Amino acid sequence: MELNVSMLSAKAAHPNAGKLFIDYLISKEGQELLKDFRRIGPRKDVKPNPPELFEGFRRRVIVPESYKNLREIIRLHNDALGIR
Repeated sequence: MELNVSMLSAKAAHPNAGKLFIDYLISKEGQELLKDFRRIGPRKDVKPNPPELFEGFRRRVIVPESYKNLREIIRLHNDALGIR
């Protein structure tokens, strides 16, 4: 399992297009698309593919303020799941 982050650069050439894209990524439609790539999203109304992929786990959404410690968060995540 891996952690995937979506961010928008403060100096993006087209920030509104980036905002629309991120909005799409977190929408139900976007999450339905991403589940075909075996991604587990933050939405409780979109079940992973296959549905039992996430049974017994809790979803955790990391707020942007935590990104400064992203390496530590990934290490804790991997340790909790027994991943090298």
